[in-house]
Amino acid sequence: MHAWTRLRKIGPRPHRTLRSEMPSVCPWLTTDPLLRVACAAAACVLAAALVVCPPARAAAPKAAERPEELINWYYSAAFGTGFYQSGDRSVAVVQLPLSYRWPTADEARWRLTFKLPVSLGFYDLDLDDIAAGDLPHSVSTLSILPGMQVDVQATPHWQLKPFGYAGFGWELDGRDSAFIYSLGVKNRLTYPLGEKQIMLGATLNHAGYRARGGVHRPLTQLALGLNLAFPTHGTIKGVPADLGLHLIHYVYLTPLDLPTPRNVNNQLRSETEFAVSIGTRSSVPLGVFDRNLVDFDMVGIAFRIGHDVQAIRLFFSLPY
Repeated sequence: MHAWTRLRKIGPRPHRTLRSEMPSVCPWLTTDPLLRVACAAAACVLAAALVVCPPARAAAPKAAERPEELINWYYSAAFGTGFYQSGDRSVAVVQLPLSYRWPTADEARWRLTFKLPVSLGFYDLDLDDIAAGDLPHSVSTLSILPGMQVDVQATPHWQLKPFGYAGFGWELDGRDSAFIYSLGVKNRLTYPLGEKQIMLGATLNHAGYRARGGVHRPLTQLALGLNLAFPTHGTIKGVPADLGLHLIHYVYLTPLDLPTPRNVNNQLRSETEFAVSIGTRSSVPLGVFDRNLVDFDMVGIAFRIGHDVQAIRLFFSLPY
């Protein structure tokens, strides 16, 4: 379970960048009373979070004595499909991002999205072995984190998305398990620039887990992103497709526990992700036997960097 913990890291305060860019990119923001109230409320929430969650003091290094000390169950369920490495540990994750939206019409002012992500984890893999065809013979972990998200089109340019998920994770050798949860709110501002589209996103997420017989380990995360979409002049199932470029920064308002064998008190505070994707500006239903199992929005590849962590992952949606 070591490496499940390594995924989320956080960093500087990008608020100034967003505020400096937003007036020139979105001139309507200064004239829309609803958006002004929303931004003021978000600022108050973030300020309160910073006061309530002061930086943790550094602890003296302590070596791990049991495998359970190296587990962060939330990340085993939230990382998505990909491969990451932290210290001398590596993990591959395969996630089935099952979801259903209701109503399915893209012009609806609000929608419910039901999600059932199922994640399988494989420990201590080597990319060279995988390239040579040496695939893992057993699954290390299984996690299921069902939940629901409400998509609200507050204005033509602003989407608000409250969400909540809760589920469980298991080590398949029977050693450990945990209750996992995640709840928060996503914000997305989009604005056209000719044929292109720019997006500013922010997500405030409170998550955590309680391992069997262990203590509750909470986490508060802020994700801030800038996304650009360029038309490809192609289509996916008849819907115009875009090339997307993304820069996303993750900040942990409470430190991220990322234990290593040599230091179970190791913590991370920031992570930066660079990504490229192909996506559609309206959802494309995909399924089998005339049943829509997944609403396709995009597919992309992302590279994450943080202190003592490197990752590459496949994603099908943005974190906001």
